[in-house]
Amino acid sequence: MKGSIDEDDVWCDDRLGYSKIGAAFTNIVKSISDSKVISIEAPFGHGKTFFRERWTKELEASGERVIAIDAQQSDHSGDPLITFMGALLSEKSREGEPLSAKLKNKALQLGGLLGRSTLRVLLRNGAEELIEAGADWVKDKSPDIQQIDESVDELKEGLSKAAGHMIATHLAAEHARIHELPEQIDSIRDTLTDGYENNRIIIIIDELDRCRPEYAILLLESLKLVFGRQGFVFCLMVNHSYLESIAHHRLGTGNQGELYLEKFIDLRLRLKPKAGMSALLAEEAFKDLSVSIPYGDVATFGPKPMLELLVRIVENEGPSIRQIKRAYERMDLLTRMYREHPIDLPLLMVMTFEDALAREGIIEKYLPRGELSPESISRFADEYDEASRMDASRLFMLDEYFDETFGELVGLAPHRYGYNEDLPAPIQQIKDLAPRYISAHRRMLDGVMEIQV
Repeated sequence: MKGSIDEDDVWCDDRLGYSKIGAAFTNIVKSISDSKVISIEAPFGHGKTFFRERWTKELEASGERVIAIDAQQSDHSGDPLITFMGALLSEKSREGEPLSAKLKNKALQLGGLLGRSTLRVLLRNGAEELIEAGADWVKDKSPDIQQIDESVDELKEGLSKAAGHMIATHLAAEHARIHELPEQIDSIRDTLTDGYENNRIIIIIDELDRCRPEYAILLLESLKLVFGRQGFVFCLMVNHSYLESIAHHRLGTGNQGELYLEKFIDLRLRLKPKAGMSALLAEEAFKDLSVSIPYGDVATFGPKPMLELLVRIVENEGPSIRQIKRAYERMDLLTRMYREHPIDLPLLMVMTFEDALAREGIIEKYLPRGELSPESISRFADEYDEASRMDASRLFMLDEYFDETFGELVGLAPHRYGYNEDLPAPIQQIKDLAPRYISAHRRMLDGVMEIQV
């Protein structure tokens, strides 16, 4: 689900069945005229970011004014109010004009609200033109001209420092928050929605799960206490259980934490993928895995058979999203660490899931050649010798078993078995391979587990 979004069909690569959910959520949002905070909930790894990116495009195509905020990227500001003001003031009008020009024409008194921190956030958000185009105007309107003068001059003389060292401070004094700020927010909203069918702004916030607990709670408070005004609809892409846990982290009690969150979220919606989602997500994650040296020259040891086995394991064994993610991370790390080692990708995958699920027998259940060991091939050789002397029908069955179980390992390059020249009979090849086939992959996995946290 990576890559660019098709502007003509934003859901063209939707394998999770989210397009219908997106249409339903769009209808819900369009019916809202007052202020709402909506949580769109799904556990980690369930495609929230994919949904957010496509749904944003759908909302924009339907005529809505949408602003997307990556909360994790804004966590450094320290004050969510600065995050929201920075996001709003960094937008352009529908005609493409910098917001500063539109606001200047309306003679809005922003000077008292634009402190050093906000100016720096705007600069970091790519709104340099706001500072340049509106610098003189901001100075004229400011009740504290010297402070704005210093801020603008400082930014112009040291942009790299200004972008990298933002001050976590309040945007204005309490009286400004209570009296002046609401009026300014309404004016910004009206300016940004000029030319749209309504004066509604939809602000979609992602990655709140990854923020510091203190910042996440402050952000929730800001939604209601400062931006709880008509025309603002906030959509939080979240793991709700995680939000409850960070409320608990701050407040100290689970029950109060849950009640606390209910004060700030008006409507809870579930992002529920269609059946089989885990297999799709797993396939999407694992599809780019590759090795420098395949175990053999045939496709049997490569990515395609691995993905086919992966789908079967996920559908039948039911690993959690976290277990799938952990298995992928381990395999990705292994293929990077052991670039000079031959790797059987399907074998590595089933071994990794057997470890992740702590469930014996997965290797033998899904990959017959995974049964290879010195003991198993020795038992087979004894049965084969006995059948060759006494039972032709049994010998035939053993030949079939050998081909189905170990046939993919026959005929590999001689050095896989320790030979320098021609290969001996198939049974001898497998006997010589047995001590090193599984054990080599096990050593690599153990090596990764030793360093992976």
